Amino acid sequence: MLPLCVSVGFAQSNLTTPRSAHAATLLNTGKVLVTGGVDENGQTLASAELYDPSNKTSTPTASMTMAREHHTSTLLADGTVLIAGGDQARTALNTAEIYNPVTGKFTATSQMRRPHTKFTATLLKNGEVLIVGGPVAELWDPKLAKFVGTTTEPNAARKDQAAVLLQNGTVLITGGYVANVAQATAEIYSPGPGSFTLLSSQMTIPRVLHAVTLLSNGDVVVTGGFSGTSPHDQVDLYEHAGQKFIAAGHMVFHRASHRQVLTSSGDVLIMGGTTLEGGILSADELYNPSTKQSSTVGSMTENRAGHTATLLPSGSTYVAGGITGGETLQSAEVINPNNSSFTPVGDMNHARALHTDTLLKNGTVLVTGGGDNAVVVATAEVFNPGTNSFSEVGSMTDARQSHTASLLQSGLVLVAGGKGAAHNDIASAELYKPATQAFQVTNSMNDARSLDTATVLPSGEVVIIGGRHQSTELKTAELFNPSTDIFTLARGEMLKKRKRHAATLLNTAPDILVAGGDILENGQGGAGGRSTNECELYNSATQQFAAVGKMHLTRGDDASILLNDGTVLVTGGNKNPGPQDLYDPKTKTFTAVGDLKQARLRHRMVLLSSAWGPLAGKVLVIGGSTQGSGIFGGLFQALASVEIYDPSTQQFSDFGNMTEARWGHTATQLSDGRILIAGGTAGVTVTGTAEEVAP
Repeated sequence: MLPLCVSVGFAQSNLTTPRSAHAATLLNTGKVLVTGGVDENGQTLASAELYDPSNKTSTPTASMTMAREHHTSTLLADGTVLIAGGDQARTALNTAEIYNPVTGKFTATSQMRRPHTKFTATLLKNGEVLIVGGPVAELWDPKLAKFVGTTTEPNAARKDQAAVLLQNGTVLITGGYVANVAQATAEIYSPGPGSFTLLSSQMTIPRVLHAVTLLSNGDVVVTGGFSGTSPHDQVDLYEHAGQKFIAAGHMVFHRASHRQVLTSSGDVLIMGGTTLEGGILSADELYNPSTKQSSTVGSMTENRAGHTATLLPSGSTYVAGGITGGETLQSAEVINPNNSSFTPVGDMNHARALHTDTLLKNGTVLVTGGGDNAVVVATAEVFNPGTNSFSEVGSMTDARQSHTASLLQSGLVLVAGGKGAAHNDIASAELYKPATQAFQVTNSMNDARSLDTATVLPSGEVVIIGGRHQSTELKTAELFNPSTDIFTLARGEMLKKRKRHAATLLNTAPDILVAGGDILENGQGGAGGRSTNECELYNSATQQFAAVGKMHLTRGDDASILLNDGTVLVTGGNKNPGPQDLYDPKTKTFTAVGDLKQARLRHRMVLLSSAWGPLAGKVLVIGGSTQGSGIFGGLFQALASVEIYDPSTQQFSDFGNMTEARWGHTATQLSDGRILIAGGTAGVTVTGTAEEVAP
């Protein structure tokens, strides 16, 4: 069964040469051999390259003996690869060659009985390779190292058909053009007698340039393709037991020249292809054979048709090349549907938004306060990752939302400030003790404040910066000393008063980057003009603030996060999806990086830990809100979308959707890499739901 919502992780790479109409084969070494095709100048290619999933790079290998496109590439039982047919300058080829991974070289072998292009090659269980295309079929016999004829010829001279090896060792061949007319017919090749049998059952529609996938139960999913001028969205299921086709639902998109693979969950991942009105898709989808339903799972970094898709041992899929519009692509990417599902966990005991989340040293998560529409709450609860459930703990002494919560080195949690029960900003603070699951009042801050930031320094002190005191933004900062439990005002003030800003602890002094925020009171500025692109640095040694370079966009309710290389990514906080900003502490400058897929503010960001394998070091950008149109009175609209930032490419790509739209939510990475997403405002109501996404 599909999860309520699915997302897909993407990791970008590049081919050494732009290619489409090429071939790709997974070798026994785990590398992917990519051969031939046509480049952006229309030149047929002889070059080949190897993609190594371990370091995500492609390197050239020896060239083929002939340039070819629309050829086939088949891994043989001995680990070598048979390269056969194709065309060169629109002339079909009857040549073939063998690639040896040990030597990295191609060697010409015996010729086929006739030229073949846009045909199929299927490895049989006996080690032979069945070639089907046009009026003649043939077999590559590895013992004789030559091509031989089949006992009978196919029932139709097909081109651009699809073929798949069935579990009983026979081959199902579907559709294709016969005399330039798309076919709904299918036939079975039986290796024993070496003969073809036309099936009495036909597909529900004629198809060419479609895709087929064998399921674990022996049935075959058939999707998309052309029969006239426009691609189809219909899905057929071939039931092997009765040798018949049945209608099996629809894809989300009409597609032809797309690719698909079977995922470890049993679903079919469908990627790219051409669609209606001559468009080319980047959007992917998952088809569930049990429910016969398909759902979108984000987008590739490129629109692609005529690409290759190779399933890797890790369960990821290596997608390479293809065309988009009139351009031949050099880019490649890895799609990982196994890092994909957002799944609900047990609801919180209270609906809440603008609350806090704190990962405790014992691996549980403390959730405090927040608001339930007009009511600010004092309740708190703890999430247990072992049971995926929430349990209530002692309430805070003060109801609060838009407050801060900081894990101290002692394991206690400092909860400070926020908007109180009377919707007034408060200065009180308290400490949560995990051992007793109770809160204890501590000394108050010097200024009542909400919408501020709290940052724990390596010394153990907590720096509280800015925020709002009633309707006025603050310039002050103060320090909490965990040894004395006392707040003292910092010696210096910010150069600008600000609230709804972002603050990030750096690896080197000055210690904290303060980015963006609202600098004018409510009602001032108008049309989003209250926020700033000016940033400051806080130095814990001097307790002073200093100006630093400006971001490319003004931001308020933005988010920032420290990357593994010491730079800081700052995103969102406005109605503009890009560019986003990357701060380099070494040069104290901001550089523009890629655009968000969706403009957002009040979102959350998480740096993926080593538990995420190839996605480690990338950043998830989760939910938030966007400014609604005038139809909705300019209200904030909650977002369910999630995207991922890749520091190596400095680009954002879609990662799918949460089960529920959220802003004012929390996102906590657990010790095992799972990310807990809880509460927030979903639509116009505050939610008590929670969900997680796992590596």
